[in-house]
Amino acid sequence: MVIRRVDRPIASQRLAELARELLDASRLCAISTVSPQDRAHINTAYFAWTPEFDLVWLSDPRARHSGNVRMRSTVAVAVYDSHQAWGQSDCGL
Repeated sequence: MVIRRVDRPIASQRLAELARELLDASRLCAISTVSPQDRAHINTAYFAWTPEFDLVWLSDPRARHSGNVRMRSTVAVAVYDSHQAWGQSDCGL
């Protein structure tokens, strides 16, 4: 697969449209948190999203990632099409 870099700007409306398409097509996300001891933790979860692009998921309050969010209040989330095949077009946020 050839990756081609393009330096032209993409309109924010087009980016929002592409993001909506991906979020509509995806059910799972990877949630990355960091513990108070600086240890990384990644959890896969089902999610929902709002028109303002807020991501929402439900977790047991006793789960490690829930405790990390309470202590650090920061997360990184990756949303992607889990049906992608190597060497074909990719899609993700």
